[in-house]
Amino acid sequence: MGIRGRAELRDDEFYANWHGVQTPLTFELHPVTLYMRNSVARALTPGSPAFADIVEETVPSLEDLLDFGRFYSAGGDQAELNRRLTHSMEVHERFTDMASMEMVACSEHIFRTVST
Repeated sequence: MGIRGRAELRDDEFYANWHGVQTPLTFELHPVTLYMRNSVARALTPGSPAFADIVEETVPSLEDLLDFGRFYSAGGDQAELNRRLTHSMEVHERFTDMASMEMVACSEHIFRTVST
């Protein structure tokens, strides 16, 4: 997921929200098995998106990602799912330029592990 901060936020405000509020919320809501934050210093190729950060999140299965009830750990309760979705979006909107966010679903296939 490529993200940019809201234009009116200073970098320290953006990172305080991302690291101090949104990251703990991710672990509370989602069945992530990997959460990797990467800050981007600059785009390497002309015309590339100028993302501030890239986040990699891994979940146990494709079904965990595609089923919002599972992804938001709502336990089959529609009202709880709605509450969690609303809260998650409110947190994101405080610090993220939502219109510029880009998400890409990917998968990883490990064919052989090589000892190092």
